[in-house]
Amino acid sequence: MVSRNRTYCRAAVAAAILILTLPSAGCFTLSVEPLHSEDTLVQDPGLWGVWGDPDDPQGETWQFSDRGGGAMRLVVRQEDSLRIRPDQDGLLEAHLLELNGNRYLDLFPEEPEAGNEIFLAHVVPAHSLWKIEREGDVLTLYALDSGALEQAIEDGRIPIGHIERDDMLVLTATTAELQDLVTRYDDLLFPEGESMQRIQ
Repeated sequence: MVSRNRTYCRAAVAAAILILTLPSAGCFTLSVEPLHSEDTLVQDPGLWGVWGDPDDPQGETWQFSDRGGGAMRLVVRQEDSLRIRPDQDGLLEAHLLELNGNRYLDLFPEEPEAGNEIFLAHVVPAHSLWKIEREGDVLTLYALDSGALEQAIEDGRIPIGHIERDDMLVLTATTAELQDLVTRYDDLLFPEGESMQRIQ
């Protein structure tokens, strides 16, 4: 049991990489519970491949591949994007889901290969929630707008379980509550997206 817990905690260190590498994440929102459930998962093999800016071959890329079991593997690379650099790459487990006709990504850090176990035992891995649209070879990602959500919580418009840690909003709601949140407030929570093109 101790070994399993350490393995779980070890995954958390990749969350720091994720926050630093995701495009224009701004004020980030994380969730303790996943957004996806088995009945909402969908598959899109057209998503597999490398996405980025074709005019900037050294720029950030997102690479999706099939991981099996309804999940994908996502590698986020900031620079020199065609080389694998485990110390800098964000390695993530990605689940694609559909709610009310819209598609979302639930990202969760993969377990890194090394790390100080005492430090890692104090870090809790978390999910990040994204809206996603794909039209052919154009992929648009919408990060959940933490500022809009925080304001709506303060105004009493959106009651949702949460805590704040180091100026970061962390949702503590259940999966069902998260699904209701993004379904009801999609336009508010995902106002602006950034597009990438398929480069491989």
